Amino acid sequence: EERKQAMSAECEAARNGRHAAVTASSLDSEREQIAHFEAQFSQIKDVMGVLSVGEIIDKFTSQEETHATLKSLSRQSQLNMDSLIKQRAEAKKHVEDAKYLGRQDGAASEAAVKGTQGYD
Repeated sequence: EERKQAMSAECEAARNGRHAAVTASSLDSEREQIAHFEAQFSQIKDVMGVLSVGEIIDKFTSQEETHATLKSLSRQSQLNMDSLIKQRAEAKKHVEDAKYLGRQDGAASEAAVKGTQGYD
């Protein structure tokens, strides 16, 4: 019983101490902060076109999911582009090789034709 009274007295003293620490200026400061937060919240609601906190959270969550999806698609597209660029470079190399080999074959054919002309 005495222990309960002592604990009760300690709790009461703690409560009184907290209330004594609250001043008019600290209350005004807290009111200003609350008003500032409410104004920001109101702006967020207006911009997002929603009415409740739950809707705001849902919007942000869906935006995060959309962002993650777009980021993934962007990575996949970049990998696809890199692959296509590599394929294009390889195709260009094959074309150049074919041109070079064609020139060599053409030069050999011309030499053969010239060589046979003397025998006519």
